[in-house]
Amino acid sequence: MSEKQARKQRVLIEIRGIHNLGSGNPNRDETGQPKTAFYGLYPRPRVSYQAKRRADREWIRRELTGPLADRLSNSTRELPAEFRKEVLNLGWTEAEASIIVPAWIEKYVGTIEPIDEKADEAVYLRTKEMRRIGNDEWRALLDLLVQNKDDLVKAWEQDAVKVAAEKEKEEAQAKDGKAAKGKKNGGGKKDKALCTEYPTLGKLIGTLQKSLSGRTNALDVALLGRMCTARSSDTVDGALYSTPCIGISPLYVETDFLIALDEIAAKRKSGGQGSAAMIAHKEFADFCVFDDLVIDVRQLIDNLDGDIDGAFEIIRLQLKAHAVSQLVGNRHTMRTDTFPILYAMSLRTAGQPISMMNAFRQPVTVYDGMSLTVEAAKRLDKHWAELRRMLGDADDIPLTVVIGNDDETDALQAMAPFVRKDSIDVVIDEIIESARKLL
Repeated sequence: MSEKQARKQRVLIEIRGIHNLGSGNPNRDETGQPKTAFYGLYPRPRVSYQAKRRADREWIRRELTGPLADRLSNSTRELPAEFRKEVLNLGWTEAEASIIVPAWIEKYVGTIEPIDEKADEAVYLRTKEMRRIGNDEWRALLDLLVQNKDDLVKAWEQDAVKVAAEKEKEEAQAKDGKAAKGKKNGGGKKDKALCTEYPTLGKLIGTLQKSLSGRTNALDVALLGRMCTARSSDTVDGALYSTPCIGISPLYVETDFLIALDEIAAKRKSGGQGSAAMIAHKEFADFCVFDDLVIDVRQLIDNLDGDIDGAFEIIRLQLKAHAVSQLVGNRHTMRTDTFPILYAMSLRTAGQPISMMNAFRQPVTVYDGMSLTVEAAKRLDKHWAELRRMLGDADDIPLTVVIGNDDETDALQAMAPFVRKDSIDVVIDEIIESARKLL
């Protein structure tokens, strides 16, 4: 292979996991029922992408220490309030901060929502959309605002004269019984973008913010990506591909009824027959799910502007989090706090990310004496062989490392030869060391 070909060679880390969460309700919908998905014409239990990503993010945030801890992003709608507090501490006046700051954020992030729609003067507090922003990006945006204060104030004062004149005109029309344009249907200036209401200020802000690259060194943004509507150039293509965790067998929901036991005990103790003050129910199901995840190493390194060490640090944390992080939503039991039964990692150096969910297009069924997870491992192994045969890529998977229970690991035949390890940390070290050599 030539040097040019080697430089363009893909390096994909693929993870396949069979995770038995036991009988419970680890991820519920808005009605409190277990989340579900139809797959292969059967309803299956489901753990949503969002729930798993949140669990992984929280685990990574707890584990990442040292200088790299500052390279995680924050998801916020409070940028106007945060920046307003900063500039007031630097000596800006309330009038300057109340217009220039939200206009500055509006141009960068998007629509600003008023805290009180009924107020005569809208008080701008938060952005309409959630924005994930790195600490370096946050600081660069604030520094640029502060450095150009004088020019921004001058542009705002120039527009403020015109805004005041328009307001006087509207008040005069109102006295004459004429509704101001845009007021008849509840519209008006409160619905107008600040950068439109103050055009000179908006134009200057747009010019200044062109100097911002929109890039961030936040490790999680580089890995998971982000979409930005106000400045599409700030959008980052994620280097991680994943699917919701889907059950390998059909969904069977059970109901557990709950009553106010203390109320019953108290009434019986006093001689009464006792009755429940409340009867409620919780629904639960058997959650044995399959999930797969792919990390494009080269895409991640490109997102981090060539920072190989930073890329492999977030890869290491993501691989560990995907195996050990626990769902962090509203829960009433620990019985879903389990680790995967089987965890297989592979390196792929050609082709595209491939999901192996079709291994379970038909639900796994078992009979007396059979193991659900062993049968799932056999299904996974069979589909692996089918894909290898169909795609003819026998030479593009230089390494597969497996950790899991003995019975499930022994069921893997087509994946052989693979390296079997007894520790998740050793598995991750093996994969990362091999991936580094492929760059």
